[in-house]
Amino acid sequence: MVTSLAVRLALGLTFCTVGCAKERKPPSGSSATRGTSLRAKSGFVLIQQGKASVAAWTASAAFMQGTADGSCTDKMVNGCRTFQCQASGQGSLQFMSAGNITISGGSIAPVVLKPDQQGKYAQFTDTKTRWNPGDKITISAAGAMIPRFSSELVVPNELVIKSPTVNLGESVKINRDKGFVAQWDPSAMSNSVAISIFQAAFNKANNTAVFLSCEFTTTAGTGTVTPDVLRNLKPSMGGIITTVAIAGSNGKYVTAGGLTVAIGVMIGGLNGLADVH
Repeated sequence: MVTSLAVRLALGLTFCTVGCAKERKPPSGSSATRGTSLRAKSGFVLIQQGKASVAAWTASAAFMQGTADGSCTDKMVNGCRTFQCQASGQGSLQFMSAGNITISGGSIAPVVLKPDQQGKYAQFTDTKTRWNPGDKITISAAGAMIPRFSSELVVPNELVIKSPTVNLGESVKINRDKGFVAQWDPSAMSNSVAISIFQAAFNKANNTAVFLSCEFTTTAGTGTVTPDVLRNLKPSMGGIITTVAIAGSNGKYVTAGGLTVAIGVMIGGLNGLADVH
């Protein structure tokens, strides 16, 4: 189901820029438009680990709410969710604290994510592999503006991407007319694999954002984002930023003070800039 946790965690990879997306899936072929006042409220705690030479693992968290003038559309196309927002004028964004967030499990001492006075959490990064498949992770928030919560997860196998292959410093190529195909090792023990594409265009008069996400079973080993989905994107040029993420995840939702928080662990996968043509 496209509205599952993997999609919300993919939003976390782009810092929940369009985190106002609701979990309810619109009927296939339908389009839901939200009023002229956009209200975003989103939260996530995300753990990523890979075998890259730069950073072996990271832990990050964010809880925020904001408003802006504009509208959003939310529809399903060929089994993929397409979420588009256009905002005009000035908006407001407020970060919220859940207190210290402790991540424990595995064979190393617990990690604590601490908020600053504005409620922002600094990302924790280390170059040593911390968790192994099957390890149990406990994520606990002490509570503040966001009440306390706690949840347990199991670390999946690493998701090994077979294609596309991208060298260090290169962008992922996306051809809107041919579609975007990804292949991975189907043996990873993750709940699902999501191919998620985020594009944002910013200027003084208008801010637009597009989020596309297609979810596939891990055992399929491949997934395709079709041309009719990709046509929601604009070609790459100045002022337009596009990112793509291919990730398998284990995770769940928890509710704290009326806020739905996505909690998950992603092992391996791909996350980087994209060149759209």
